[in-house]
Amino acid sequence: MVTKPETSASDHELGDESFMSAAELRTYMDEMQMARAAKSSDGMDRADRARQELVKRLDGYALEHPKMFAEIVRMIFSKFMPIVSRHAISGRAYVNSEDPIFNEPLAIPMLIDIFSERGYHIAVDKQFREIPERVDLRTGVITTRAKTVYRIHIFFEASKIRRG
Repeated sequence: MVTKPETSASDHELGDESFMSAAELRTYMDEMQMARAAKSSDGMDRADRARQELVKRLDGYALEHPKMFAEIVRMIFSKFMPIVSRHAISGRAYVNSEDPIFNEPLAIPMLIDIFSERGYHIAVDKQFREIPERVDLRTGVITTRAKTVYRIHIFFEASKIRRG
């Protein structure tokens, strides 16, 4: 009677001294394909969930904060899109804004979600600076005012141009 030696995990490693039988290779490949498919479907599930959550947030903005939502949309079309259009070839635009609407807690998330829904990627950086307004010559006290600038970086697919 012939006994088959037990195989260990190290016997299945691909290297110079070891090999897999055709059946072991098929099993290994099937497992790898299943792992790739699971990873791919997990990624699609996450993307689908993210899209559903985005739509839910946009619906919430429109229903619960219609005035602010309308103002952000108006601002996008009147102030942001002309700048984006001028930068169509590069695929990126930078907009600075001091508009006080961005002091509202929901304004920046709304802006990000609206642009995201349209296929843009944006990042918002809030810059805060103290600007001197006057100096008391008697005491040397400097009076300042706060200046907040929102720097919005907008990234999108650049337009295709023909190269000669």
